[in-house]
Amino acid sequence: MKPIFTIKLHGDLDAITIEPYNDAIETLIVTIVDPSVVVLDFSQVQYMNSTAIGNLAHWFSLFQEKSSEMHLVGLTDSVHDTLDLVGLLHAIPHHESIDAFKQTVNS
Repeated sequence: MKPIFTIKLHGDLDAITIEPYNDAIETLIVTIVDPSVVVLDFSQVQYMNSTAIGNLAHWFSLFQEKSSEMHLVGLTDSVHDTLDLVGLLHAIPHHESIDAFKQTVNS
């Protein structure tokens, strides 16, 4: 089974507030040696601007380059609608909750 890393994001995500997450996730990407699964928990995020959306797409491609997976969980309605509108939900696996993700992984 692949190692699973969970990162919980909080607040509105924009050019300034996304930076600490970007630093942490890029550090994780560099340190991943074996294929892994990264779960981003968006249950406490109400808004994302274009910078944050761009970061999300970039992280997804970097994890794919490492033969790893990135999943989104707990998308609020507004974030879900935004990511759907820009087409990211067609590429990035997403689940209603952590529990729904676990059921998918364990099945």
